[in-house]
Amino acid sequence: TTVIDELDSSLHPTLLRDFVSLFADPDTNPKGAQLIFSTHDVTLMTRTSPMEAVLERDQVWFVEKDSEGDSQLIAAMEYSPRANENLGRNYLNGVYVPLPNPSFHQLVAQLMKEGADING
Repeated sequence: TTVIDELDSSLHPTLLRDFVSLFADPDTNPKGAQLIFSTHDVTLMTRTSPMEAVLERDQVWFVEKDSEGDSQLIAAMEYSPRANENLGRNYLNGVYVPLPNPSFHQLVAQLMKEGADING
């Protein structure tokens, strides 16, 4: 078992897909080594064709932080996704876990406005 935090931080998305795919291929992983990693790259679970996602729905887990900062691990399968569901698109649309609220843009705009009000 190999565990890597933020696997996508130093890899081009194409190389990331190729690297993760090595673990799913019996020719390149004949002994069934396991890869556990965190990433913010949704392309690994995004389908642009029926067979194109690198990760299957039973291989995807989401992490959600509560108001106290504690993390909860949630299997994508808990949401009962269809076999051909586009997990990446749905994740970005807030189907599985809530989207950041307020958004980063809203937060920065509010801070800029408050700074302008203070500096008059």
